[in-house]
Amino acid sequence: MRILKVEDAKLSNWEVFHHLKSQKSSNPDQDKISHLILQYLSNETSASIESLSMNDIEQCIQKLGLFALSMEEKLQIVNLMPTSLVEVHMIVERCADRLTESETLDILNVVQEYLKPVFLHMQHGDDEDAHDEEQGEQPEEDQDEDDVGHIDLGF
Repeated sequence: MRILKVEDAKLSNWEVFHHLKSQKSSNPDQDKISHLILQYLSNETSASIESLSMNDIEQCIQKLGLFALSMEEKLQIVNLMPTSLVEVHMIVERCADRLTESETLDILNVVQEYLKPVFLHMQHGDDEDAHDEEQGEQPEEDQDEDDVGHIDLGF
């Protein structure tokens, strides 16, 4: 695999996922890297990324065009699929200065409308964790001490 043009286009997680799924390589190292990327994309916020279509992504980006967002911010919204105002504020630079609270809520509604399969999966997963906590059970998490992605603040 050779890079022909640096930063010729920015790709969504969906595009990377489906491209890697369709590629077969004779290079074992490349296969390992592809497998790890696919595993990561399947386990993160895009757990149901396979259930989306390119049309869903295109419509979402087109609808996000109604807001004062850069293409990079739209791409991040599609990739991260925010489910709260806080998440939108983390994605959109100077969000409070550029968007009203109503517009920010509208962005969340666009995500829910066009990325619904993933959005529902994410909500369902959150509901299961909340139900487990109500039952006195701890959510299932890897307890690897070397995992720097999770910090338990003890709340």
